Amino acid sequence: MGEIPAGKRDIDGEPQVTAARELEEEIGQTAGSLTELMLIHQSPGFCDEDQYIYIATDLTAVPQRLDGIEEQHLVVAKVTTDEAVAMCLDGRITDAKSICGILAAGRKLGW
Repeated sequence: MGEIPAGKRDIDGEPQVTAARELEEEIGQTAGSLTELMLIHQSPGFCDEDQYIYIATDLTAVPQRLDGIEEQHLVVAKVTTDEAVAMCLDGRITDAKSICGILAAGRKLGW
């Protein structure tokens, strides 16, 4: 199962700070720009968790930060935008936040 970079707000601060940190930790990139695409609630009848989804642009490679146990087991895969959408639609990606993020990014970028 694939998913977009994500993580908890371990430190008080804006969701954008967490998004930037997770991008660096999980895929070894920093963004020149992070733009909020949407706020989602995956299970509003069950929990009150907010998930902010951003699109990162103007990326620069940096050393990947494998700070947590989960980062030490990641496999980073680069796919085309068409392939990412296809993965959402054919069941290779089933993570709800990832599907929302990929499809919202597609709309934002005019795919």
